[in-house]
Amino acid sequence: MINEILHMNGYGIYVWSAFSFTLLSFTSLYVITKIQFIKEQKKFVTKFGTLSSEKACFC
Repeated sequence: MINEILHMNGYGIYVWSAFSFTLLSFTSLYVITKIQFIKEQKKFVTKFGTLSSEKACFC
């Protein structure tokens, strides 16, 4: 059963390599985006500090 899932009638190497490539791409995209977000968040805090509700309100 497991052997059939892995081989997929001879197409297993193509399917699993495509699946692996997609998973690796999504994971790297998530990590890069997370790192950039943290960097931008630090720049925001450095520039503006913590905003109180009075400063953030445009009323």
